[in-house]
Amino acid sequence: MSVMLPPGVSERDFSTAIDAFRKVVGDENVLTTPEELERYRDPYSPSGPDVNRASAAVAPGSVEEVQEVVRIANQTGVPLSVIATGNNRGYGAGAPRLAGAVVLDTGKRMNRVLEVNEKLGYAVVEPGVSYFDLYNYLRENEIGLWIDCADLGWGSVLGNAMERGGGYTPFGDHFGMHCGMEVVLPDGDVVRTGMGALPGSSTWHLFPYGYGPYLDGIFTQSNYGVVTKMGIQLMPAPPGARTHLITFDQVDDLAEVVEITSPLVMRRVFHNLPILRNIFLDGGVMSTRAEWYQGEGALPDSAVEEMKQALNLGYWNMYFTLYGRPEETEALAARIWSFYEHIPGARFYTTEDRDDRGSHVLHDRHRISTGTPSLEELALMDWIPNGGHLSIAPISTPDGVELLEQVHLLRDLAKSHGRDYCALVSLFGKAVIHVFLVLFDTTDDQDKSGALELSKQLVRDAAARGHGEMRTHNALMDEVAASYSWNEGALLRFEEKIKDAIDPNGILAPGKSGIWPARFRGQEL
Repeated sequence: MSVMLPPGVSERDFSTAIDAFRKVVGDENVLTTPEELERYRDPYSPSGPDVNRASAAVAPGSVEEVQEVVRIANQTGVPLSVIATGNNRGYGAGAPRLAGAVVLDTGKRMNRVLEVNEKLGYAVVEPGVSYFDLYNYLRENEIGLWIDCADLGWGSVLGNAMERGGGYTPFGDHFGMHCGMEVVLPDGDVVRTGMGALPGSSTWHLFPYGYGPYLDGIFTQSNYGVVTKMGIQLMPAPPGARTHLITFDQVDDLAEVVEITSPLVMRRVFHNLPILRNIFLDGGVMSTRAEWYQGEGALPDSAVEEMKQALNLGYWNMYFTLYGRPEETEALAARIWSFYEHIPGARFYTTEDRDDRGSHVLHDRHRISTGTPSLEELALMDWIPNGGHLSIAPISTPDGVELLEQVHLLRDLAKSHGRDYCALVSLFGKAVIHVFLVLFDTTDDQDKSGALELSKQLVRDAAARGHGEMRTHNALMDEVAASYSWNEGALLRFEEKIKDAIDPNGILAPGKSGIWPARFRGQEL
């Protein structure tokens, strides 16, 4: 397979860059063969094999090596695409947004837990530290702190926070729980944010703001820098924890459930973020589609009912965890259940009540909500053969009627495209994130293109109703960025001004979040 050169970069300049990278990081840490670059392919790409193909990858082992790689990229014009572990499947994984970019793999060798302070409850990590890595470090060193992990434990602690990802303990806002970064800028300079800018500071990972403008946020979901270190707050281990499940039988129960739940979240009755998963999401982790239906089109209602009965689940299944002494959590759980027990068909369970096939997700949610990373959610990709997915996640108000209308629109549109409506609802109290996983067969070009077109339509439809996306796949970044169009796209224009000021050569992650540097702006890439 021939090398896919970055747009506008000559073979000579590309070769010069590769040779210079080798001198900085060592021959073995510059990857160029098709076999080596397979690691940087998007396994869930909805597009052709060359759309997001990397030309090479370079794996620095220190912040100084990152600085040198960035400087070489500026000298040669070779664009870089930054990843941590590159496991964010459904959002592009390790593939670059710009075909032909060189992947700057910060996680391959920069994978150390640099510090854990048990007394003050924080860790300092490099990009390659996964949730499993940090969890194992705490256990091996008998440290009484918990991590907060995303659904899949192979992701980067640092990388997930930079994408504003979330978890399921009271520390679930991962960017909100970060404190203090070290960042290599697009010109190769390096900064430390917050109190880290003060030489000898002892509060870099304790107080987030420091002096002057708060800059940390501009490095999230952006292409303004390479984060090489980050502090993350850890949760003191509580005296106990119990995870609960309330099932709701009908699709339309959602409106009332949201109206009940959002005020409880705002009043902090729940200890963590309650999530509502529909039967397709839960059933997809425990079974395959062929078990329930082998015909064409979306799963018929009769098959959905069969799945609900066999797995002893509702159409919506709400999971939440309470933390504290057993007598305290038991009393609070009874109080919470009292708000929902009048809903026809609603049922209440704890992990102690269920050990059947349909309780698989309940027990997995308990592990994740008590700081234990898992990979169980990957089983969802077996729902259909060769499964992959795109995620559409419109954000709306916690109005039950509005959200139910949104659910019916997405569900009916999915059905019209012959797809199952596999979804979850995260209830933040003052906002709701409604995630629809558009599943497709990664070996079927027609199915992939259909999933992409449906996803683009869903983005447009949601934006027309004032519901924006929180995060998206490489293939949808431009569409999502364009949907934030108030005042003729003032936000994107401002982001482009920042990009051009700090990255005039346009070398760092071109196109990330729809932010293109001047050298590529307006091109079909």
